[in-house]
Amino acid sequence: MTQLKGGGGHAGVAICVNKKLQNLVELLPDGCNRVIAIRLNVKQPLVLICVYMPTRGGNITIEDFKTVLDELSEMIEKYLPTSDIIIGGDMNASLHRNERKIPRDIVFDEFLKSNGLSIPSTCKKQSTFFHFNNRDESQIDYFVETSAMVKKYLSFNREFQNLSTHDPIMISINCCIERMDISTSDPRPLRIKWDKIDKQKYENLLQERLTEFSDVAVVETAENIENILTKFSDIIVTTAESLCPKRKKKFKRKGTGPQK
Repeated sequence: MTQLKGGGGHAGVAICVNKKLQNLVELLPDGCNRVIAIRLNVKQPLVLICVYMPTRGGNITIEDFKTVLDELSEMIEKYLPTSDIIIGGDMNASLHRNERKIPRDIVFDEFLKSNGLSIPSTCKKQSTFFHFNNRDESQIDYFVETSAMVKKYLSFNREFQNLSTHDPIMISINCCIERMDISTSDPRPLRIKWDKIDKQKYENLLQERLTEFSDVAVVETAENIENILTKFSDIIVTTAESLCPKRKKKFKRKGTGPQK
């Protein structure tokens, strides 16, 4: 997977793309820390937008909510002439609220209608958000589309292991992708066979390498923490790989029968 990220902080958004498709993916420059978009350059181009709409409470107002919708409207106007569009994310507004609709529900509904967006017909009325108070729940996570592309729309059932207040949703669409050569320059990672590794030797070597890395004076900041974590991860992986038994090459035996 290749991860494309937009913004940061509490309102960061990301889209993960299968590496087999990365040659078809174009990261679009539009959006803010709450919006990220990519375009799949296939036979019928498809723009995928991920959004995290402002929540209620604190210093956030309905105007903040409208501002993000305005940005989405501008993107739709820009890309719709050449591409289909699907928008997905935490809308922090509901089209099927049990109690009386709140202002942001009405604004969100108007946004969909004014931009020709619709909820896929296969989307069922099912809560996707469950408040920590164990009382309040609502459906505020959606995928919306500019044309009927979504073939399957699945809202996962609540599981007790899920510590998030949101349940995941998934869609599937039919997409025409021309046959392409898949790059082999990025080899598959080596599978670690832990039953073949001397675990005590691994522990000692890992401790030695981590100590060497920690001895380097690096001050963790918001800007470099991701690089530091990546280096730690690389040390863990490469240490294990260095202790994996090397595969023995198999040589075919030459035939000993009579030559023709």
